[in-house]
Parts: sequence; structure tokens; C-alpha cells
Amino acid sequence: APRRKKKSMAKFILHNNALEEVDLVWKFQVGNHIVEVAVYDQVVNATNLREAVINGKLPFEAALLDGAAIASRRHVMSAIYQAIRRYSNTQIVVKANDSVKTRTLHSEVVYCASPEKSIGIALQTTGIHNESTTLIVVAIDALDFSKLKSLIQGRPRPPQSLDLLSDEKRLVIANRFKLSLDFEATPQNFESSILTNIALKDIW
Repeated sequence: APRRKKKSMAKFILHNNALEEVDLVWKFQVGNHIVEVAVYDQVVNATNLREAVINGKLPFEAALLDGAAIASRRHVMSAIYQAIRRYSNTQIVVKANDSVKTRTLHSEVVYCASPEKSIGIALQTTGIHNESTTLIVVAIDALDFSKLKSLIQGRPRPPQSLDLLSDEKRLVIANRFKLSLDFEATPQNFESSILTNIALKDIW
């Protein structure tokens, strides 16, 4: 019998939630929006990328998240879903805690990934900064995602790598979210506590 070819880890589709990864780009749909996410480490041009974000010099609008501030893929997805929901609600009456906090959809993604209630601090600590060496790029309804990818001087990584937390990174994120590592000992508890913290931050 002929041998079956092994499936490439860089290309797969999860049909149950229309999620796919092609050439290390994580692509999925939220409502009418197409979302593309790419992950990089060993990034060496964070300063230039940050300046491009500030000066509006990227090929199109995108959210550039500091990878050291993100705990998992669900952390990223939660921020994206919250941001899109808030911008979808701009035409109707919404509760204060569910209203738009920033000027653009992509900056809202950064804010929704942060534990900070201050927009400025959230963008500074969760968005890309000059010392960022790991980077998560989120583009919503981008015309050509490859144009942005070509600007990043770093090593592309599979999105699954976001779920691998070193002890050092876990401690940094726990401090930022004011979590007790004794209570959030398991990865599931740790991640759930982060998502709960973000969901409730605009209520209290």
C-alpha cells in the first residue's frame, strides 16, 4: 500500500470554527471580518516598526502586540473578539464597559489584550515597544497581509508557540495581571484568570 504523506504542521484547517493556518499565518473569520495573525520571535527591528505604527507608515492598519505580554492564543482571540464586538456596537446603545475605548479597531485589540484601564499605558505595555523581540501581528480585513509581513525582520513562528510559557514569562504576566501563581497553578487556571481579568477591567 502506498505510504501516506504526513500533513505539514504549517498548513491545517479546523473546519468546526473556520480556523486555518497557512504558511504560519493564522486566519479566521469573526462576523463579516477576516482576521490574520502572525507570530515572530528574534525580531531585530522593533524600533522601526513602532515608529511606523506611530506615524501611520504601515502598508495598512494593524495591531502589533509585544509577544512577552501575551499568555496564549486564546488571549489573542479574546482581545480580537472583544474589539470587533465593541466596534460593531458603535451604532447602538451599549453599556459603558462594552463601548469603544480607542480611536481605531486595531488599537482596540491592543487595549483589549491588556489588564490596564489606562489606554496610554495599555498601548505602551501590551503593544510593540523598542525592546520587543517577540511580536504578534493582527490584521483585520487587510488587502494584502504579505506586504506587512515583509517589513518584519524576525523568525516566523507557528501560532501554537504562544501557548508555550517559560517560567520567566509566566511570572512577568502574572505580575502584570496581579495573579497568584499558587492559585493559578495549572495552565487552564492561569489562562482563565487572565481572560476574566480582561473581561472585568472596565466594569470595576
